[in-house]
Amino acid sequence: MLEGTKAILPWAGLLEEFASLCGQPGAMHWLGYFLEGKVAQHKQPYLVLDLGPGVDRKTVQPEQLEPHQLCSVVLMAEYRLGLFRTRAFLVSDGTALRTVVAPADQRRAVAIRALNCAMECGAHLAQLAYMPGEEEDEALQPIGFRHNMEWAERTRIFGAHLPVQATLEETLAQFGKSTRVNMRYYRRRLEASPGCEFVADARALIQPEMYSQLNRGSLNELPEEEFARRMDAARLLPGGYLVGLRSPEGQWLSLVGGWRQDDTSVVYFQVNSSGYEKASLGTVMRSYLLEHEASLGTRDLVFYGGTNHSMGHSFIDRPVQDILFRRRSLRSRFMEWVAPMSLAGKNPFGRTNFLGEAIASGELRWQPLLMNRRKTVRPRAHRRVMF
Repeated sequence: MLEGTKAILPWAGLLEEFASLCGQPGAMHWLGYFLEGKVAQHKQPYLVLDLGPGVDRKTVQPEQLEPHQLCSVVLMAEYRLGLFRTRAFLVSDGTALRTVVAPADQRRAVAIRALNCAMECGAHLAQLAYMPGEEEDEALQPIGFRHNMEWAERTRIFGAHLPVQATLEETLAQFGKSTRVNMRYYRRRLEASPGCEFVADARALIQPEMYSQLNRGSLNELPEEEFARRMDAARLLPGGYLVGLRSPEGQWLSLVGGWRQDDTSVVYFQVNSSGYEKASLGTVMRSYLLEHEASLGTRDLVFYGGTNHSMGHSFIDRPVQDILFRRRSLRSRFMEWVAPMSLAGKNPFGRTNFLGEAIASGELRWQPLLMNRRKTVRPRAHRRVMF
């Protein structure tokens, strides 16, 4: 169990390759972005690695391993207020895209082992979310190591995946009639006046000195630091991409950033220039993006966090499984008591969190953990984390 950004980042390249082997391309990209900055505020990241046989766990370094020598990877985080440890562990990604990486039929078992690992290291409340595989053993019951532990789970449906066909027209055929009409209409209108050019790779054309102007001129301005972090991630991190739409005069009308791996492309952000609201730049940009991704051979387009665009009605709904462990303690009871704040927008951590939402949802039915009667010995690797 590795703690902290500095300990985790050296593993990034290996984790990206391992995600591809597990049929989860894109799951471990942009760790340098997600483990730092505002998106990681009040969170201390932890990486739970299950290494294959024959690996010396005391001295192993990521550069010494091949992807197939990993068995599973779990990324979670602990909420913290300054130096105070809440001992509440949660997923940093409620979509379950970047949480549990393992072969499809083992993700439930991997999630249970990782939750036990967190509890053995002092957690009082822990949550993981994963995408169950088609051959997942749903009957597998969680097993704990202490008599005062309980567990609960729920299934929710999340739609963020769009199948990309061989051509734009084939992809548009999946949408409703009004969405297809709007995409064609607004694109033709912008191409006619004032005109536009699609730039398939804008990374080298966007420089840091341009960030401030682009952000101030955008429809939804971000804090300067966050805007710069997003642009740097798209331009500089492995797998990142930045595509754009600009006017004949060279003004950037729209930019889309994300990352690609294998036949999967993840859209993380879009920046639209203000002053063009009637031109529906978001719709036009999506039309060009779909056409470009189809030409690259992309088959799965993921909108990170979903989208409020009408095209979202054509996304594939996939189940996400939440599983939670808790210790019967005053600390965990207190955290459950304050959980409704997450839904009321009064979260002391500054933003809605998936752990608080799950607890306050009313969907959880807690039950005692099955006990492992064998004497357990904490693995040496776990001693890196001190509580």
